[in-house]
Amino acid sequence: MARARTKPASTTARPSPPTDTITDPLTVRWTLAELPSPQHRAGLAGLAMLVAFTKRHALKDGAVLDQVFDDIGLELTLNLSGLEALFDRVYDADREEASVAKPWTKKTKGGGKVEVPPKRRETRTETDKKGQTKEVEVCIYDIVVPRGGPLGELAPLGDNGRWTKLWRDWLWQTLRAIPKQRLPYNLRAGDGVATEEDEVAEDGPKDASVAWSALHGDPSLKQASTYFLGAMDVNAEVVPFLDRGRFLFLLHFWPFAIHVFLPQQINAKGERSFDGFAVCIPDVSRLREFTIRHERSLRQRAPEVAGFRPRQAIIDLADAAALETERWLDQAVGDNLAQAAPATAGWQIIHAAKDGNSVRIRTNRMICPTRSSLDRSAVMSECRSHLIKHQVLANILAEHAWWRGFDRVCAVHSKDLTIKDAGFRHDAQLLFTRFHSQPVSPDKDAPMSEQNADQPRKPRDLEPLILHVVQSWLTGRLKSKYDLAYREVKDGDRSEFDQKKSKLATEAFLAARSRPGREFARWFTSTLCSENQRLNEDEFVLLAKALDERPDQIRSLTLLALSARG
Repeated sequence: MARARTKPASTTARPSPPTDTITDPLTVRWTLAELPSPQHRAGLAGLAMLVAFTKRHALKDGAVLDQVFDDIGLELTLNLSGLEALFDRVYDADREEASVAKPWTKKTKGGGKVEVPPKRRETRTETDKKGQTKEVEVCIYDIVVPRGGPLGELAPLGDNGRWTKLWRDWLWQTLRAIPKQRLPYNLRAGDGVATEEDEVAEDGPKDASVAWSALHGDPSLKQASTYFLGAMDVNAEVVPFLDRGRFLFLLHFWPFAIHVFLPQQINAKGERSFDGFAVCIPDVSRLREFTIRHERSLRQRAPEVAGFRPRQAIIDLADAAALETERWLDQAVGDNLAQAAPATAGWQIIHAAKDGNSVRIRTNRMICPTRSSLDRSAVMSECRSHLIKHQVLANILAEHAWWRGFDRVCAVHSKDLTIKDAGFRHDAQLLFTRFHSQPVSPDKDAPMSEQNADQPRKPRDLEPLILHVVQSWLTGRLKSKYDLAYREVKDGDRSEFDQKKSKLATEAFLAARSRPGREFARWFTSTLCSENQRLNEDEFVLLAKALDERPDQIRSLTLLALSARG
């Protein structure tokens, strides 16, 4: 007969604060080495920030809140009053008015839904997409908005609160995605409504008392996704997620030691949209140094916006948040970068999106940026195409060659997003120029014989060699089929020349992307090599071996070269 599963008693019983220790100061010490995850280590950095922030404001009489920390760990001395003051800053919130088209509803105990009475109703005049005006009735409700503790003080000048709003939106759609998880903010915002589900004491929120008890006894407690992003009640083996009391305490503070980004995606029609949030959590290795750099990096963010979001927060690949954040920390060091040791061992990237009342984790992985990956990714600031940036960033983080995977990118996306897109063509030319040591002429219309006239003849590597083959083929075909030559039109009307060249490149692009492996190699030799290429013996051998052994690489480079020269 199967045995009934029972939960450990420690996960169900809530500790009560010892009555004889409420006013006595307690000293707790943490070291980075003993903490079990990047979220805990980031929580220690967030705790250092919040204690300093809380002490900049007046504490009530009798409150004790002091800290001493270095690069290794932190020692905190506090009593219950000091802890309450600390939590009041962590969960501080305001009330703002919001207008909605339809009244809110809430569930009843019987499973039904009832309307939530609005604060008031208003009639407003709106203009639709056709320019027609009409009167609509909206409902006004009070909503709770987290203040964000020190994040408001550390926001860049002139951003008008947009970076803080981005953080609030992330918090409300991940850690606090359902109303029950927002109770600490609701009560401190003066909601004044306490139900049997609310964690309140007679004089206010009870979360400080629960944390105080956990710090004293250091019991084994249930670890909820409200504090640890990605946690579950039990895992696949029905083992509950538990944490030590003093470790769980740190999870109140890690949201202040992170950066939030918006991964954008593009559909088949070229329409862009945002897919949830990517949070970049530091795996802190030097506590004091990271805290200093992190606060500087928060101030040094750019205030420019794209739509209503900070422009710097919009990224093309969620994992690229680690590169961007590491670059911000480097900039925070300034001129002492060469002598400064890293303050982090890497970054935990969690890409999450809200789906109804559930939060879906898209990705959860550790990224450890290197100096090489930071240098290689610098070219992204000049790129214009989302497809190019997405694939190149993925290659950089995986330490792959820059061209890898572009055969599939070109095969699964329409020509309007690839060879017909001006940004894609610009970026393809840029990649050949930046990611190869051998010089590549920026004059994409000049014949190769003219481009390399002043350079000594030496064997080219594979990437510039493919670019040479594509350019020579385009030049030869334009002359033989349309009697057009670059030297004859370069100082005059080039419209016909550009039109025919684009037509030839597009036709070859569509033919190349539809031919896999050996079939592509046969097409390459019969089509692109049909024109005089002027290859020396070493180049001929290099190209022949690559077509035989690595046709997918040649296919990727050919598609990019056709885009760059077309």
